[in-house]
Parts: sequence; structure tokens; C-alpha cells
Amino acid sequence: MRERRTKIDPIVRLIDGILDFALITGLPVAVGFLISITARPCLLTRKKNTMDVHSLAVVPPAAGKICLVDDDPSMIRALDRLLSSAGLQAQLFSEPLAFLSYITCNSVALAVVDIWMSSLNGLQVQKKLQAVLPKTRVIIVTATDEDSVRDAAIEGGAIAYFVKPFEENAFLAAVNSGLASASTLG
Repeated sequence: MRERRTKIDPIVRLIDGILDFALITGLPVAVGFLISITARPCLLTRKKNTMDVHSLAVVPPAAGKICLVDDDPSMIRALDRLLSSAGLQAQLFSEPLAFLSYITCNSVALAVVDIWMSSLNGLQVQKKLQAVLPKTRVIIVTATDEDSVRDAAIEGGAIAYFVKPFEENAFLAAVNSGLASASTLG
């Protein structure tokens, strides 16, 4: 009986943590979190994962990890090509909830977030990101320029705000600045 209890206690603690997470961030994010822990063994494992030395060379350092979050596939592809042309790699997310699930297990140096998306707006994503990873730098991109949205994004910690279409060199300069400042914090 005692052995069974020791196996159940971690599960109860995990469920309590998920319920707390749901209360803090909202139910849709908690559902995304549940999906992420069942798909990724980073939070709940039965055995210890081992990693050989050669696999470490393939994984980019966390200080340089960039995420693009936009529900427009053509915009994600365009931004990804632009970053690739500058020798940078990005993790792509067309769904904000998938991104928020991803950050529960991964460090991110810089997030480029669209404002107007279907399930959550970019300001909500920015707020949740800053609560989980406060050192992550955020660049906001949007198709409409509204002073109130710009002010809220900058107040929320965004290091840059771009209205589409924007100057590629200015965007890349902001990305490089964000990566540089993130590496000095981490």
C-alpha cells in the first residue's frame, strides 16, 4: 500500500500544479500545457533521459533561440526567410497556444509576436510570456498601427514595434539588439 502511495503522490502534485496553472493563465493554455507534457518528456518522465556528447553540438544555445508567432503562414515564411538570410534560425508557431506550451519547457531569447491572431492577441501572448520567461525580449509586428496598442506593447516590455510592411534592415537590427541584450541577462 505504501509503495502505491509513493507512485500516486507525484501524479497528484502534477495535477495540482496543472490546476494552479489553469487558474493563473486560463484553461486553453492549461490544455495546451497538458498536450505538451504528454508529447514531450521534459516535465514528466519515468526514466532518466541520456544525451550523448555529439547531440549537444546540434542544439543551438538557449541564449540565441528566436520564436516567430503569427497566424499568417505567409508572414511566418517571409520572416523565417529574412532571418535565415541573416544566418539566424527561428522556431515557428502559427498558433499562440502552441507557443505558450513550448515556453513551459524551453528558454527563448527573443519572440517576434503578431498582434492580431485568432485565439489570443499578441498583447496577451506577450503578458503570458513575460510571466513565464521575464528575460525574453519581445518584438511586436502588426498590420495596423494603433497608438494604444503600440503604447501597451512598449509598456509591456516590447523592445520594438513594427507595422507591416517594414524595413528589413531595421527589423534585423532590432532582432540582433534583442539577442545581444538577452545574452547579457542570461
